[in-house]
Amino acid sequence: MEDQAIIALYWKRDQEAIRQTDLQYGSRLQHLSYSILFNEEDAKESVNDTYWKTWDTIPPNVPTTFSPTWQKSAGISPWESWTGTGPKSEAPPLWN
Repeated sequence: MEDQAIIALYWKRDQEAIRQTDLQYGSRLQHLSYSILFNEEDAKESVNDTYWKTWDTIPPNVPTTFSPTWQKSAGISPWESWTGTGPKSEAPPLWN
C-alpha cells in the first residue's frame, strides 16, 4: 500500500492504518529499535510506541513524507526509553 493511502486510513481513524504501517515499515522499525536497545521486547514496545505516536498525531497533522519520519520517530522512542528522557504524558509532534 502506498504511503498516501496509509495516511488516508489514519485520517479516517481506521485501525487498518496500523496494520498496513506494520506491513510496510514494521521490520525496519524493529531493526532500528533493536539496534539501539539490544533487547527484543523493548524494541517491540518501542515500535508500538511509534505506532501510537503516529495514531495520535494524524490527524491533525499531515506528513509530507512518511518513511523518514518513521525512522526518526523509531529512533527517538527507544532512545527515550533507554535514557529515561523525553515527555512522559504527551507524544511529541512527528511533523513540523
